[in-house]
Amino acid sequence: PFNRKHKPPVAWWSGLIDVGPGGRELRYAVPDYFNGRLRIVAIAVNSRRAGVAEAVTEVKGDFILTPNVPAMVAPGDEFSVTVGVFNNTSGKEPIRVQAQVSHELTPASPSSIDLQIAEKREGVAEFRFKANAVLGPASLKFTASRGRSESRIEESVSVRPAVAYRTELTLGRLDSGSATVPLKRDL
Repeated sequence: PFNRKHKPPVAWWSGLIDVGPGGRELRYAVPDYFNGRLRIVAIAVNSRRAGVAEAVTEVKGDFILTPNVPAMVAPGDEFSVTVGVFNNTSGKEPIRVQAQVSHELTPASPSSIDLQIAEKREGVAEFRFKANAVLGPASLKFTASRGRSESRIEESVSVRPAVAYRTELTLGRLDSGSATVPLKRDL
């Protein structure tokens, strides 16, 4: 019940498709969390021949967002999340970075920050949150925008029950080949 949501790898298979002589168009919506090289492979087969075509395309959003989110927090914890913002746009106006959270978290700082980031450069936005007493995966949505350009990404953090940290060490010296050490607590 406390698992974080993980993003699946970016891969898509259309299945077998009858194309015919006129060709066929296929569409795939690349998830907004993906930026990088996307490999495209097509295999064609008829009764006499088989052929393979391969191409690569570069996928990049207006802004590339890289949040640094802890794996887990406990109710009452206050923590920081930084978001790296790489700017693929041009312009002089600031880039607005906004954070939205689900009911498991409460913002402990302003929910939006304006950054001045030059073209092809990166900046960092920092947000603070407090974990509420609602257990489970908490959603954090980040949006960067400037004019008509916009990018968004969603991450999650696991809100788990508080666990007491306890380390007990028993030290001693063993003079013979074996010894019995009593446990002082039930595990």
